Amino acid sequence: MTSAGVKIASKKNYFFADNLRSATEGMVNSITLNSPVALVKSRRMSTIKHLQQAFGEEKSYAEINRIAKQIFLNFSVCAADAIRLPRIIEEGMDKLISVKGQEILDPVNERGKGAILLTAHFCNWELLGAWMAKNGYKIKLVGATNKNIRIDKIITETRNNAGYYNIARKTGTRDIIRALEEGWFIGMLIDQDTKVDGVFVKFFDQWAHTATGPMVLARKYNLDVIPMFIRLKEDFTYQLEVQKPLELEFTDDKKRDLLVNTQRCSDAYEDIIRRYPEQWAWFHPRWKKQPEGVKEEINELENNREPAVFNQNSPAAGVC
Repeated sequence: MTSAGVKIASKKNYFFADNLRSATEGMVNSITLNSPVALVKSRRMSTIKHLQQAFGEEKSYAEINRIAKQIFLNFSVCAADAIRLPRIIEEGMDKLISVKGQEILDPVNERGKGAILLTAHFCNWELLGAWMAKNGYKIKLVGATNKNIRIDKIITETRNNAGYYNIARKTGTRDIIRALEEGWFIGMLIDQDTKVDGVFVKFFDQWAHTATGPMVLARKYNLDVIPMFIRLKEDFTYQLEVQKPLELEFTDDKKRDLLVNTQRCSDAYEDIIRRYPEQWAWFHPRWKKQPEGVKEEINELENNREPAVFNQNSPAAGVC
């Protein structure tokens, strides 16, 4: 495509994204399940099912339905802003994003030894990476390769052009280690049930298979693990929240440490999701995988209150 063609395509994309964002903002007062993502019935049903699974005894069906509707509105805005990302960067990200806890990042950055950013499929995580890069923090994001080659190329190029770089999940172990040695922040998302090495820990008081990659790296290289999330506010701007590094335990019992520390990651996720449930991707089947011999093992695990071991090998494999 010629440079003129690229500009035309970009203008069309921006026009679509602007209209999507405006339309979504206009739905707030008469909230409906009409956002583009919500039009897929299976996504709607999965979202409500998983909200009930987490909050069934805490929230009424009306409240769960309200949260589900808000989720799809929020993700419509996030999708629009992902398309608009180059223009958001050009116009200045501070107009759209406020930050809470930036002072936590600076001393870690100054030490130059690298750290793990624990984030999630929570609101606009792509905007989080772009903000980091544009504010002088070297960041690479570990992510799964999209099955659609074209989409994967677009995602990778968008990240690279925004100044934060993509590391393929299954093949990027050396790249992760090299980046940490060079003082990069490594963004990892382990809030979904994927086909990676992990352990079972509690999430909303239910066993959830959780990747162990961040904890393997943190133990081996003595790294800080810093929870960091971005949320969409009521005025349709964003707030970044940087939390204090997790308090991790490193003893002679590696197996126990892996379980305890992965549970603390899960607790960090649950805390932010409980505060802002409308920001998380509830349509994903978080509790799909369960320990072998589910009934017998879960009964035993409930009695012992210890997480269940799954598998643990390559650190790069254990992230999403």
